[in-house]
Amino acid sequence: MKVFISGPMTGIEDFNRPKFDEMEKMLKETGNSVFNPAWLAVDEEWSRDDLMAVDIAALARCDAIVMLPGWENSEGARAEYAYAVSAGKRIYKGDVENNGFSYMYPIKRTIKAMIENGEVG
Repeated sequence: MKVFISGPMTGIEDFNRPKFDEMEKMLKETGNSVFNPAWLAVDEEWSRDDLMAVDIAALARCDAIVMLPGWENSEGARAEYAYAVSAGKRIYKGDVENNGFSYMYPIKRTIKAMIENGEVG
């Protein structure tokens, strides 16, 4: 299964790369192919919108998304979640601290509220 990792990056030391990398390792150990957005290393010419476009394009090719803790507080992760729900992707809650991930039922009314509140475009 192709899996996209989503979670908070902005404002977190080293862009939260250690958590993204730990989840990537766990997912690969269970036989998954992983897209880890923490791989992206770009210069200042790349805007946040540019990076989100790359992320959404990669997510479109994946079967599932794993949401890392704190994703609810990240504008980018919320947008990725909203896309995953609308595209019918399998959604998992990632828990690096407890070495695992579990299925997370998408709550469409939450996404609707997020869109209505202008939190997700």
